[in-house]
Amino acid sequence: GIYTGDGTVPSNTTVTITDVLNFDGDIALSGQILGLSDERLKNNIAPIINALSSLSQLNPTTYNFDVTKYENLNLPTVKQYGLLAQAVEKVIPEIVSTTQFKGNQEFKSINYNALISILVGAINEQETRIKTLEEKMDKILKSLEIKE
Repeated sequence: GIYTGDGTVPSNTTVTITDVLNFDGDIALSGQILGLSDERLKNNIAPIINALSSLSQLNPTTYNFDVTKYENLNLPTVKQYGLLAQAVEKVIPEIVSTTQFKGNQEFKSINYNALISILVGAINEQETRIKTLEEKMDKILKSLEIKE
């Protein structure tokens, strides 16, 4: 349910939001975050090509947010794991966006959900390469067995 500021739950509440929501701090959720993915809603469908090449250009990092300089954003103080949006933007610009926060501050964000599809594409590419190498290795081993 949706909880009001005093902790009560309004019944049969539907919330429609047509803008970006900015939250200070963490979001706790006991359900799921679902994104519309129904094929009927889509056009210009094409496979992700060279996913592995794109991913190999990204450098995962650990970091801490600058909580002193940006104390108004209520950033977490613990070590973080992720990618740098400006670096991702050079490789896969479609998954990076700029969002405006308090005081007209703009910061870049990464659509990590979209990154999942690229990861799946890269795994599929690797699997194809592995199968091809296994087939070549089998042929080499068979040819060596014949010579013995």
